[in-house]
Amino acid sequence: MFSKIYGKFLVDSKYITEEQLASVNEKVSSVRVKLGLIAVAEDMMTEAQANNVNRIQAMQDKRFGDIAVEKGYLTEEQVGQLLAKQGNSYMQFIQTLVDMGIMTLEDVNNHLNEFKEKKGYTDLDMDLLKSGDVNNEILVLANSGNDYVSRHLGLAARNVIRFISSDAVITGVKKVDSIEAEHFGYQTMEGNFKAMLGFGFDDSAIALVANRFADENYTAADEDSYDAVCEFTNCINGLFASELSENDVDIDMLPPMYKDGAKVTADNMYVMEMCIEGIKVNAVSVVDSEISIA
Repeated sequence: MFSKIYGKFLVDSKYITEEQLASVNEKVSSVRVKLGLIAVAEDMMTEAQANNVNRIQAMQDKRFGDIAVEKGYLTEEQVGQLLAKQGNSYMQFIQTLVDMGIMTLEDVNNHLNEFKEKKGYTDLDMDLLKSGDVNNEILVLANSGNDYVSRHLGLAARNVIRFISSDAVITGVKKVDSIEAEHFGYQTMEGNFKAMLGFGFDDSAIALVANRFADENYTAADEDSYDAVCEFTNCINGLFASELSENDVDIDMLPPMYKDGAKVTADNMYVMEMCIEGIKVNAVSVVDSEISIA
């Protein structure tokens, strides 16, 4: 994910062109693949075992390798071998930039320091972003300064990457008083505190998310596509509620809802902007605040 964010920064700063970035991405796009696919191709797991792990991920906020080890499908050593085969996407991106003669390594590092300063990231933040581990990247990119919100948005980001597109990119989190959405699917939670998770879409975005999650072919924002989005939201909130319960925090989920032409207003609202295959989607988290959806 970070290679895409850094690549956009390089283009926006006019250090490289859109065409150069496209040529780099074309060369590295086929390098990183899912662990399950590698495991099956290497005869370390059967296809049925890989599918079972994927199903478990819909109910548990855990990585593929961790679940495979718990189920006895893989050893820790085998998971390490698979991860090594994936490679580090950021380093692959940088190596490609240098190999193609687009930038020198010195240029890369200088521009990286500029990126760090503009974003206000710490050295630890940058280490996490460059680690090639999506969970580490999300710790930084979904950080809102509010623990519950960051955990909520982090779950949303991980599940978008797992079930919608591995090419999803988080472009930032910001606190806002209101947000407008052409289509808005959301779910409120009540208990020890009140929370809401919602997704703001346009027509193309809701069709993309609904189709990928439900494995269907919806072409418009209709009742079926909304149902799929609401089920996806419910899945994320179920993981959130389960995580909270482990820390003796009780919270119950109300039925998912949706609204066209929505304006959402709240005092303690955070928006995580995502780009999924070129399509913008906003994930919205509200904690301990009255919410108005008109």
